[in-house]
Amino acid sequence: SPISCLQAWKLDGAASTKKAVKARMESLRIQVDNPLQFLPQDKVGQFSNLSPVELLRHTEQAIGEELYEKHQSLIRDDAALKALKTRLGTETKTLDDMEAQNEKLKKDVDRWNRYQAALKRIAALHGKKLWVEWAAAFEAYEKCNGEYKEKKAEHKVKSD
Repeated sequence: SPISCLQAWKLDGAASTKKAVKARMESLRIQVDNPLQFLPQDKVGQFSNLSPVELLRHTEQAIGEELYEKHQSLIRDDAALKALKTRLGTETKTLDDMEAQNEKLKKDVDRWNRYQAALKRIAALHGKKLWVEWAAAFEAYEKCNGEYKEKKAEHKVKSD
């Protein structure tokens, strides 16, 4: 619920002004500066033995349960916020670690892709090597076949 910045003054349950409330407090000799004056003396004695945290808790409960519950709610919300901040820090570190690992894996993937491309190039060059060897062998065959035909023709001319 939104917190109102306006002060609402009541006197005997009815709306009033701050001035009227202060006048009534003076006439009854009420000192708001000392909240312990509203408590019985046996309770005041107990307050002197409390730790600061316990003193605050008992004072809030003496003022009203609603104030105490709001304060407890704030404490719970603060604890939840701290837990969320801790979790955020952990998640951020995990994200950073995973991004670093991802960068390393990208380098590995790039290296693997270059390796695979090199294997394909090797296979293609092997095929080209076989073709070049065949072409050289065919050229040698053609040369030899030409020489054979020449010698055959020379031999035929000599035998005739």
